[in-house]
Amino acid sequence: MVGLFGYIIVRFWILPIGRYLKVKGRLASDIKVLLEMSRAAAELQNNDGTQIQDQRVAVGRHCSDLATIYQNDLPYWYQLYLESKKEQPLEAVQYSMRLVNTREPEHVLRQANEIKQFLRLKD
Repeated sequence: MVGLFGYIIVRFWILPIGRYLKVKGRLASDIKVLLEMSRAAAELQNNDGTQIQDQRVAVGRHCSDLATIYQNDLPYWYQLYLESKKEQPLEAVQYSMRLVNTREPEHVLRQANEIKQFLRLKD
């Protein structure tokens, strides 16, 4: 009985929360790299945007993965916990889709900062 209860806890609570936190950590590091690249491109007026584009796509992919985990896998009580912390991954997805299509470094910075605010990411 204890093994069955433990399996349920691990399978339906611990693993989804761990995946959410892992993807959120990857997203935070990708946003940090994107912000550094965008600032450097804005200062140097460097128009080689292939690396920045790849980084923007990675941020969008991680953000959509985060929303998928949030909607499908996370237990309801953890979703309520995130809401109480004012963390809103579904709104962050909207800004990440804008970010993927943004070309101007100033706009990239603004969109990335909005995503950081919605996900309560620290600088």
